[in-house]
Amino acid sequence: TTTVRTELSMTRNLLDEVQGRGLLDAGFTYVLANYLGANRSEVEAMLPDDGRLREWIFDGHKLRVGLTGEDAKIDLNLADDEFIKNALLSAGLEAEQAEAIGDAIADWRDEDDLHRLAGAEDPEYERAGYPYGAKNGKFESVTELGLIYGVDKTLYDRIVPLFTVNSGAKTVNPRYADRAVLLAIPGVSEDQVDEFIQARDSEAEMGSPAVFSGADRRYTASTASQVYRLISEVELPGGLKLRGEMTVDLRPRGRKRYRILRVSYNAPVSGVAAEPEPDN
Repeated sequence: TTTVRTELSMTRNLLDEVQGRGLLDAGFTYVLANYLGANRSEVEAMLPDDGRLREWIFDGHKLRVGLTGEDAKIDLNLADDEFIKNALLSAGLEAEQAEAIGDAIADWRDEDDLHRLAGAEDPEYERAGYPYGAKNGKFESVTELGLIYGVDKTLYDRIVPLFTVNSGAKTVNPRYADRAVLLAIPGVSEDQVDEFIQARDSEAEMGSPAVFSGADRRYTASTASQVYRLISEVELPGGLKLRGEMTVDLRPRGRKRYRILRVSYNAPVSGVAAEPEPDN
Protein backbone atom coordinates (compact mmCIF):
# COMPACT_ATOMS: atom_id res chain seq x y z
CA THR A 1 0.00 0.00 0.00
CA THR A 2 2.82 2.39 0.88
CA THR A 3 4.58 1.69 -2.42
CA VAL A 4 1.41 2.28 -4.43
CA ARG A 5 0.69 5.54 -2.59
CA THR A 6 4.26 6.71 -3.18
CA GLU A 7 4.10 5.89 -6.88
CA LEU A 8 0.73 7.64 -7.22
CA SER A 9 2.11 10.71 -5.47
CA MET A 10 5.21 10.78 -7.70
CA THR A 11 3.04 10.44 -10.80
CA ARG A 12 0.77 13.25 -9.62
CA ASN A 13 3.79 15.48 -8.97
CA LEU A 14 5.18 14.73 -12.43
CA LEU A 15 1.84 15.44 -14.12
CA ASP A 16 1.48 18.70 -12.20
CA GLU A 17 4.97 19.79 -13.20
CA VAL A 18 4.33 18.99 -16.88
CA GLN A 19 1.04 20.89 -16.74
CA GLY A 20 2.77 23.76 -14.96
CA ARG A 21 5.46 24.02 -17.60
CA GLY A 22 2.79 24.07 -20.30
CA LEU A 23 1.09 26.96 -18.53
CA LEU A 24 4.40 28.80 -18.15
CA ASP A 25 4.94 28.43 -21.90
CA ALA A 26 1.48 29.88 -22.45
CA GLY A 27 2.55 32.88 -20.38
CA PHE A 28 5.66 33.35 -22.52
CA THR A 29 3.58 33.13 -25.69
CA TYR A 30 1.08 35.67 -24.37
CA VAL A 31 3.79 38.24 -23.64
CA LEU A 32 5.59 37.62 -26.94
CA ALA A 33 2.40 37.80 -29.00
CA ASN A 34 1.52 41.14 -27.44
CA TYR A 35 4.99 42.66 -27.81
CA LEU A 36 5.25 41.57 -31.43
CA GLY A 37 1.86 43.06 -32.23
CA ALA A 38 1.22 46.30 -34.07
CA ASN A 39 0.01 48.48 -31.19
CA ARG A 40 3.17 48.45 -29.05
CA SER A 41 2.35 51.55 -26.99
CA GLU A 42 -1.01 50.14 -25.94
CA VAL A 43 0.64 46.88 -24.91
CA GLU A 44 3.33 48.66 -22.90
CA ALA A 45 0.64 50.53 -20.99
CA MET A 46 -1.02 47.21 -20.12
CA LEU A 47 2.19 45.20 -19.65
CA PRO A 48 5.09 47.58 -18.95
CA ASP A 49 8.61 46.17 -19.14
CA ASP A 50 9.53 47.04 -15.55
CA GLY A 51 9.87 43.48 -14.26
CA ARG A 52 6.76 43.63 -12.11
CA LEU A 53 4.36 40.78 -12.76
CA ARG A 54 0.75 41.22 -13.86
CA GLU A 55 -2.05 38.73 -13.45
CA TRP A 56 -3.32 36.84 -16.49
CA ILE A 57 -6.03 34.16 -16.55
CA PHE A 58 -5.55 31.28 -18.97
CA ASP A 59 -7.66 28.11 -19.17
CA GLY A 60 -8.98 28.75 -15.67
CA HIS A 61 -5.51 29.15 -14.16
CA LYS A 62 -4.15 32.36 -12.67
CA LEU A 63 -0.70 33.22 -14.03
CA ARG A 64 1.59 36.14 -13.26
CA VAL A 65 3.56 37.37 -16.26
CA GLY A 66 5.94 40.19 -17.07
CA LEU A 67 9.19 41.16 -18.71
CA THR A 68 12.22 43.36 -18.28
CA GLY A 69 15.20 44.39 -20.36
CA GLU A 70 18.08 41.94 -20.09
CA ASP A 71 20.43 44.92 -19.93
CA ALA A 72 19.15 45.42 -16.42
CA LYS A 73 22.10 43.17 -15.55
CA ILE A 74 25.85 43.31 -16.12
CA ASP A 75 27.16 41.26 -19.02
CA LEU A 76 29.95 38.97 -17.86
CA ASN A 77 31.54 38.88 -21.30
CA LEU A 78 31.43 42.57 -22.16
CA ALA A 79 31.59 44.62 -18.94
CA ASP A 80 35.03 45.91 -18.03
CA ASP A 81 36.95 44.72 -14.97
CA GLU A 82 36.11 47.77 -12.85
CA PHE A 83 32.38 47.35 -13.45
CA ILE A 84 32.48 43.69 -12.44
CA LYS A 85 34.51 44.37 -9.30
CA ASN A 86 32.13 47.16 -8.31
CA ALA A 87 29.26 44.71 -8.74
CA LEU A 88 30.95 42.30 -6.35
CA LEU A 89 31.37 45.13 -3.83
CA SER A 90 27.69 46.04 -4.16
CA ALA A 91 26.85 42.39 -3.40
CA GLY A 92 28.58 42.81 -0.03
CA LEU A 93 32.05 41.36 -0.67
CA GLU A 94 35.01 42.88 1.12
CA ALA A 95 37.41 44.85 -1.07
CA GLU A 96 40.15 42.19 -1.06
CA GLN A 97 37.71 39.39 -1.92
CA ALA A 98 36.04 41.46 -4.65
CA GLU A 99 39.47 42.12 -6.16
CA ALA A 100 40.37 38.42 -6.14
CA ILE A 101 37.04 37.18 -7.56
CA GLY A 102 36.99 39.98 -10.13
CA ASP A 103 40.49 39.08 -11.35
CA ALA A 104 39.53 35.38 -11.44
CA ILE A 105 36.48 36.20 -13.59
CA ALA A 106 38.68 38.22 -15.95
CA ASP A 107 41.20 35.36 -16.19
CA TRP A 108 38.40 32.90 -16.87
CA ARG A 109 37.03 34.86 -19.85
CA ASP A 110 40.26 36.11 -21.48
CA GLU A 111 42.13 33.96 -24.01
CA ASP A 112 45.62 34.09 -22.51
CA ASP A 113 47.19 32.12 -19.67
CA LEU A 114 48.66 35.12 -17.84
CA HIS A 115 46.91 35.57 -14.52
CA ARG A 116 46.13 38.96 -13.11
CA LEU A 117 47.57 40.09 -9.79
CA ALA A 118 44.90 38.40 -7.67
CA GLY A 119 43.47 36.16 -10.38
CA ALA A 120 43.70 32.49 -11.27
CA GLU A 121 44.84 30.50 -14.28
CA ASP A 122 45.39 26.73 -14.64
CA PRO A 123 48.17 26.39 -12.00
CA GLU A 124 46.04 28.08 -9.30
CA TYR A 125 43.08 25.81 -10.03
CA GLU A 126 45.34 22.74 -9.98
CA ARG A 127 46.99 23.66 -6.66
CA ALA A 128 43.55 24.23 -5.11
CA GLY A 129 42.39 20.75 -6.22
CA TYR A 130 39.95 21.79 -8.94
CA PRO A 131 39.47 19.11 -11.63
CA TYR A 132 39.65 21.81 -14.34
CA GLY A 133 41.47 25.01 -15.14
CA ALA A 134 40.55 28.47 -16.37
CA LYS A 135 38.28 28.39 -19.41
CA ASN A 136 40.07 31.14 -21.35
CA GLY A 137 36.87 31.79 -23.26
CA LYS A 138 33.54 33.56 -23.02
CA PHE A 139 30.93 32.71 -20.42
CA GLU A 140 28.17 30.67 -22.02
CA SER A 141 25.93 30.92 -18.95
CA VAL A 142 25.92 32.80 -15.67
CA THR A 143 26.01 29.40 -13.94
CA GLU A 144 29.70 29.27 -14.88
CA LEU A 145 30.25 31.72 -12.02
CA GLY A 146 29.99 28.67 -9.77
CA LEU A 147 33.17 27.31 -11.40
CA ILE A 148 35.27 30.40 -10.74
CA TYR A 149 38.26 30.02 -8.41
CA GLY A 150 37.18 31.06 -4.89
CA VAL A 151 33.42 31.08 -5.53
CA ASP A 152 31.50 28.77 -3.18
CA LYS A 153 27.76 28.11 -3.08
CA THR A 154 27.01 30.94 -0.64
CA LEU A 155 29.00 33.47 -2.65
CA TYR A 156 27.49 32.25 -5.92
CA ASP A 157 23.95 32.83 -4.63
CA ARG A 158 24.88 36.39 -3.67
CA ILE A 159 26.45 37.47 -6.94
CA VAL A 160 24.63 35.57 -9.69
CA PRO A 161 21.49 37.83 -9.72
CA LEU A 162 23.66 40.75 -10.86
CA PHE A 163 24.94 39.22 -14.07
CA THR A 164 23.87 38.02 -17.52
CA VAL A 165 25.54 36.76 -20.69
CA ASN A 166 22.72 37.79 -23.02
CA SER A 167 22.47 41.59 -22.95
CA GLY A 168 24.97 42.11 -25.77
CA ALA A 169 26.03 45.41 -24.18
CA LYS A 170 28.93 46.76 -22.14
CA THR A 171 26.48 48.99 -20.33
CA VAL A 172 23.36 48.58 -18.20
CA ASN A 173 20.06 50.35 -18.67
CA PRO A 174 19.07 52.29 -15.52
CA ARG A 175 15.46 52.08 -16.63
CA TYR A 176 15.40 48.38 -15.70
CA ALA A 177 18.33 47.84 -13.30
CA ASP A 178 17.78 47.17 -9.61
CA ARG A 179 19.56 48.95 -6.78
CA ALA A 180 22.50 46.52 -6.49
CA VAL A 181 23.30 46.86 -10.20
CA LEU A 182 23.00 50.65 -10.10
CA LEU A 183 25.38 50.77 -7.13
CA ALA A 184 27.91 48.86 -9.23
CA ILE A 185 28.20 51.74 -11.71
CA PRO A 186 31.60 53.35 -11.01
CA GLY A 187 31.42 56.81 -9.54
CA VAL A 188 27.85 56.83 -8.18
CA SER A 189 26.88 57.13 -4.53
CA GLU A 190 24.11 55.43 -2.56
CA ASP A 191 22.27 58.76 -2.28
CA GLN A 192 22.36 59.26 -6.06
CA VAL A 193 21.04 55.75 -6.65
CA ASP A 194 18.24 56.08 -4.10
CA GLU A 195 17.17 59.46 -5.49
CA PHE A 196 17.11 58.05 -9.02
CA ILE A 197 15.06 54.99 -8.00
CA GLN A 198 12.52 57.25 -6.29
CA ALA A 199 12.30 59.45 -9.39
CA ARG A 200 12.10 56.40 -11.66
CA ASP A 201 9.20 54.92 -9.71
CA SER A 202 7.23 58.16 -9.64
CA GLU A 203 7.85 59.01 -13.30
CA ALA A 204 6.98 55.48 -14.42
CA GLU A 205 3.47 56.03 -13.07
CA MET A 206 3.18 59.03 -15.41
CA GLY A 207 4.52 57.06 -18.37
CA SER A 208 7.79 58.96 -18.77
CA PRO A 209 11.27 57.40 -18.28
CA ALA A 210 13.60 58.83 -15.64
CA VAL A 211 17.13 59.86 -16.59
CA PHE A 212 20.05 58.83 -14.37
CA SER A 213 21.94 62.07 -14.94
CA GLY A 214 24.62 61.40 -12.32
CA ALA A 215 25.89 58.17 -13.91
CA ASP A 216 28.92 57.77 -16.14
CA ARG A 217 27.71 57.34 -19.74
CA ARG A 218 30.39 54.72 -20.34
CA TYR A 219 28.42 52.37 -18.09
CA THR A 220 24.81 53.30 -18.82
CA ALA A 221 22.57 53.09 -21.88
CA SER A 222 19.59 55.32 -22.63
CA THR A 223 18.12 53.41 -25.54
CA ALA A 224 15.33 50.86 -25.16
CA SER A 225 16.41 47.27 -24.70
CA GLN A 226 16.28 44.83 -27.59
CA VAL A 227 16.83 41.72 -25.47
CA TYR A 228 14.18 40.94 -22.87
CA ARG A 229 13.74 38.45 -20.06
CA LEU A 230 10.17 37.16 -19.98
CA ILE A 231 8.86 35.90 -16.65
CA SER A 232 5.96 33.53 -16.06
CA GLU A 233 4.69 32.12 -12.75
CA VAL A 234 1.82 29.80 -11.90
CA GLU A 235 0.40 28.06 -8.85
CA LEU A 236 -1.53 24.84 -9.44
CA PRO A 237 -4.55 23.78 -7.35
CA GLY A 238 -2.44 21.22 -5.46
CA GLY A 239 -0.14 23.97 -4.18
CA LEU A 240 2.72 23.47 -6.64
CA LYS A 241 4.33 26.80 -7.63
CA LEU A 242 6.49 27.06 -10.73
CA ARG A 243 8.45 29.91 -12.32
CA GLY A 244 10.01 30.13 -15.76
CA GLU A 245 12.18 32.68 -17.53
CA MET A 246 12.79 33.08 -21.25
CA THR A 247 15.44 35.39 -22.70
CA VAL A 248 14.43 36.67 -26.12
CA ASP A 249 16.16 38.88 -28.69
CA LEU A 250 13.41 40.91 -30.38
CA ARG A 251 15.60 42.26 -33.17
CA PRO A 252 14.23 40.83 -36.44
CA ARG A 253 16.57 38.76 -38.60
CA GLY A 254 15.12 38.18 -42.03
CA ARG A 255 11.84 36.33 -41.61
CA LYS A 256 12.51 35.64 -37.94
CA ARG A 257 10.87 38.26 -35.76
CA TYR A 258 12.61 37.11 -32.60
CA ARG A 259 15.22 34.65 -31.37
CA ILE A 260 15.00 32.64 -28.15
CA LEU A 261 18.35 32.73 -26.36
CA ARG A 262 17.58 30.81 -23.21
CA VAL A 263 14.69 29.15 -21.36
CA SER A 264 14.80 27.98 -17.75
CA TYR A 265 12.25 26.42 -15.47
CA ASN A 266 13.01 26.65 -11.78
CA ALA A 267 12.30 23.86 -9.34
CA PRO A 268 9.02 24.25 -7.42
CA VAL A 269 9.44 27.09 -4.95
CA SER A 270 6.93 25.74 -2.45
CA GLY A 271 4.05 23.34 -2.06
CA VAL A 272 3.61 19.73 -3.02
CA ALA A 273 0.95 17.97 -4.98
CA ALA A 274 -1.85 16.58 -2.86
CA GLU A 275 -1.42 12.93 -1.89
CA PRO A 276 -4.21 10.47 -2.64
CA GLU A 277 -6.48 9.61 0.23
CA PRO A 278 -5.77 6.19 1.81
CA ASP A 279 -8.13 3.38 0.92
CA ASN A 280 -10.64 2.48 3.59
